[in-house]
Amino acid sequence: MAVDAAMTVLAHQGQWDEVLLVAIPLALFAWVLHSANRRADRANRPTGQPSAPDTPAASSSPASSPSAPATPSTPPTDEH
Repeated sequence: MAVDAAMTVLAHQGQWDEVLLVAIPLALFAWVLHSANRRADRANRPTGQPSAPDTPAASSSPASSPSAPATPSTPPTDEH
């Protein structure tokens, strides 16, 4: 009798079971991909560097800024 009640609950109740057949593998795949990306990022990080935040942040270094003027490697000569 209990088996009949369990089968009634699992027998196509509004298609929710088909949704789970798609949602669970997709969620599992997303979790595995996210974990692999985090592990690869940690493996590629140089030793001693703190972990980067999940969101990309702008660099505070003026040398790496594209709007910063380039400094010449040799001083300008005064030839008049």
